Amino acid sequence: MCCNTTGKKRTPVLMIGEPMLPEVFRVVRGPDTKWVRYTNQASSWMDWEVCQKWFDEVFVPHVRATCTGKVLLLWDNCSGHKIHNPHADIEVLELPPNVTSRFQPLDGGIIVAVKRRYKRAMMQKLVDSIDNWDVLQRRMNWVRKGCAGLAHGHQAHMLDTADLVLDVWSLFD
Repeated sequence: MCCNTTGKKRTPVLMIGEPMLPEVFRVVRGPDTKWVRYTNQASSWMDWEVCQKWFDEVFVPHVRATCTGKVLLLWDNCSGHKIHNPHADIEVLELPPNVTSRFQPLDGGIIVAVKRRYKRAMMQKLVDSIDNWDVLQRRMNWVRKGCAGLAHGHQAHMLDTADLVLDVWSLFD
């Protein structure tokens, strides 16, 4: 997640998972996955390759589409955040060690609030599933294996998570 200082200009969210492309993305959403930025990595962590991909394919296009002039990307000094930046109008500044929580509000406030809203939305979906249990069980007859999620009375899959995170991030004030 990344946004400007006011929080009004938010980059699209990049999800990181282990599979190349989760089955539910292919089956339910089809081959066009532009609605969510997704990449895979063996441990589902942000390493330098994933970070470079996020920078090149998410951050730079978003900056080009929404900003004019110079842009400062401020982030912590995580070893996975080492990228090659050929763009003269984008400056990348790494914070010194152990000051992230004081000078990077995304970590301290915004991400905490997004997580809180995500958990609330997930709990509401689970409660709705319990309330509609009979209807959901009848739907199970036509659901492809690996694609049954909250809408079918099963545990959340990557698509459920993506939808909830994107909803919460897009509505964040």
